[in-house]
Amino acid sequence: MDRSSGNHLALKVIDLSQINKLNKMHEVIAETNVLKRLNHPGVIKLKETVRWEALMGLVMELGCFGDLFKLIKLVNRAAEFEPRKQKIMVYYLAQIVEILDYLD
Repeated sequence: MDRSSGNHLALKVIDLSQINKLNKMHEVIAETNVLKRLNHPGVIKLKETVRWEALMGLVMELGCFGDLFKLIKLVNRAAEFEPRKQKIMVYYLAQIVEILDYLD
């Protein structure tokens, strides 16, 4: 929990030994650098990065539904969303387009 705001946080733990084996460290560094600079209501904010030996932790805001992929699966599976599934998907697609425009 963020003591200054009272908001819940998420911790994404990355095994750096696996990242090094796959030669993907540059991608992790690029992702964290971009997330540190972003300030958009549609993008989860990276609060802090921490490192322990072969692990890296990304302390981030907690999304109410988890990641976007989980939300899409939830909407596709739950019968209660069926009548408005298309509107929900269009809403999130519009947000993604807005964020991509922001990044440009």
